[in-house]
Amino acid sequence: MRRIAVATLLAVCALLSWPMAAQQRATTAPYFPERFDWQHKRPDEVGMNAALVAQAVQAATGSEMTTPRDLTIAQATSFGRDEPFDTIIGPMKPRGPASGLIVHRGFIVAE
Repeated sequence: MRRIAVATLLAVCALLSWPMAAQQRATTAPYFPERFDWQHKRPDEVGMNAALVAQAVQAATGSEMTTPRDLTIAQATSFGRDEPFDTIIGPMKPRGPASGLIVHRGFIVAE
């Protein structure tokens, strides 16, 4: 019986605070970046833990692929010689380093 009373009290509190929370959300317009014009913010400015963001970037760059950046070499060493259709058609550019973005609510937090 006590669990039902607590659950009911929590539900009533949520219903009472919902219009106020909705009103607060309505007063701040959501940010939608323009094409090619994304704003940068520090992690602490958007409510994120800066140390954890830095740790995520470190983990991503630290686990970069170990295959050669020259994709002609990577292609030649990853397929067997007797594979059908193993001839490269067209140029192959070298691949770049690890890349990525951390975006939070439309703001670039890390890249």
